[in-house]
Amino acid sequence: MDDSPGKSFFHSANLYRVGVGLIYLGAFLSGLDGSLFLTLASLGVFLIYLGYHTRPRPAIHTSFNRSSSSGGRPAGASTYSTPAPTPAQNTGTTQKNVKILVVVGSILGFLIIPFLFILFFFAGGGESAVEMNIRALGHYNQGAYDSAALYYRKALNIDPDDAEALVGAGNSKSAMEDYDSATYFFDRALENDPENNEALYGRGLAYLNRQRPAEAVREGKALYELNPGYRQATLLIGDGYFDLQKFDSACYWYEAGYQSELRSAALSNRLAYLYDQKGETDKAIEFYQEAISYDTTLVEVYDRLAELSPPQEAITYREMAQRLRSR
Repeated sequence: MDDSPGKSFFHSANLYRVGVGLIYLGAFLSGLDGSLFLTLASLGVFLIYLGYHTRPRPAIHTSFNRSSSSGGRPAGASTYSTPAPTPAQNTGTTQKNVKILVVVGSILGFLIIPFLFILFFFAGGGESAVEMNIRALGHYNQGAYDSAALYYRKALNIDPDDAEALVGAGNSKSAMEDYDSATYFFDRALENDPENNEALYGRGLAYLNRQRPAEAVREGKALYELNPGYRQATLLIGDGYFDLQKFDSACYWYEAGYQSELRSAALSNRLAYLYDQKGETDKAIEFYQEAISYDTTLVEVYDRLAELSPPQEAITYREMAQRLRSR
């Protein structure tokens, strides 16, 4: 088999060249995608190591001499005689040093490459925090909250004080129901800017989901004082008071949100329940009916309307509830 560098790809010299080329190519492409660097550089180190083990090795020859005079082995003489050292044999030490260098280099390569991969991948691979935030938002809007959180973290590795990334990471963690982590990111955002509306609202929701309604009310009121036009603050305060079972206060803030043109099945259903508890049946029916106009699958609302409405209407609501249960 012809093992010349020009004719065999698997010649050690070619493997060395390709291996080094892959490492350089991986470093160049890392700006596009950090994972390419890890893949190509790891393959490059492997080829360099393989190239060393497939290199041509010089043969070591020994001569065998017999005594021609006695036809046998002379007394005191060795059957084998060692020829004078050849240039190939003199390279033994050099080959040993090369082997040590290749092994050490391979080990260092496999240690350094993952570190460089982490540096490129988690620091954004040369991209800006703005680009990382754009990618993160795209994942968030698609419901891929874990990927969104990863890209927001990459943006923060580039700029630890990036407000958009801090709030985005908090919102992503809240969507993943990791409210402790969400609170951590909102805290960091508010340390940099105590009047960050999105961070105040996000932290208030995180407190609410961590069963800390009093703190949710506090955050909601702070946000409302800073920006009365931030309508979601009224619902945050209302939810906090509702969880504290302060229903009059909850009703007041829910009504404020309703009057500011916030509309949803959840809000109408919550207002209906509160008026129902206060004995204001007409208002309760009005809001229950509005709730099912937004969401026709609310079985419990049909049940309650069947109890509160006149007999003829009650039959219709009862039938709707039964139909939903039979699905």
